[in-house]
Amino acid sequence: MSKTERLLSGDDVKQIDSLSDEPKQTTQIMLDDGSFVSLAVRYLPRPQVWMADVSWGNFSLNNFVLRCHPNLLRQWRHVIPFGIAILAEGDLDPFMVDDFKVGRVGFFLLNSDDIETVETEVIGAAS
Repeated sequence: MSKTERLLSGDDVKQIDSLSDEPKQTTQIMLDDGSFVSLAVRYLPRPQVWMADVSWGNFSLNNFVLRCHPNLLRQWRHVIPFGIAILAEGDLDPFMVDDFKVGRVGFFLLNSDDIETVETEVIGAAS
């Protein structure tokens, strides 16, 4: 188990386990402050890739690829109070339509504390 996986395996880290093998999905996720993040994911079979759109308040990010990373939204960590971590067996990016459903890939919503932990314990440790 990698350091990132150990950090994100705690009870307080929110794993989004409602993702299925449907190629187009949307969900709303409640943050610690009671606001909601809207998430839309879609699977593109030809390039075998998962794409996502996320919105929260006035913040919107569209058409980003879901790749293995401890915080895909890292560059916006001073703008939004959440992040997204994608972890997979063997660090292989999500490429199958059922990757989230079968559990080969984990999708985690990070809160501010999780982001700080990832910054200091994973990204800072790697620099």
